[in-house]
Amino acid sequence: MELNREEIEQKLGFSMEWQRLDNKKASRIIYYIGGLNFNDHSNYLELMKEIIDKVVIVRRVFKEYI
Repeated sequence: MELNREEIEQKLGFSMEWQRLDNKKASRIIYYIGGLNFNDHSNYLELMKEIIDKVVIVRRVFKEYI
C-alpha cells in the first residue's frame, strides 16, 4: 500500500502518517485529529462526526488497494 501512498492520500483528501513496522506482519497508518481531548466533552460531537466521516472515506478508498 505504501507504494501507492501519494495516490491514496490524494483520493482521501488528507494526509496520514505511515509507519512501517519492520519484522512484523502489519504496519500502521495513522490520522491525527486536532483538538481531541478525552477530558473535554465540549466539542465531543464535532470530533465524533469527524472520526466517522474520515472512517467512511478511508474504507471507500482503501478497499481499492486491499
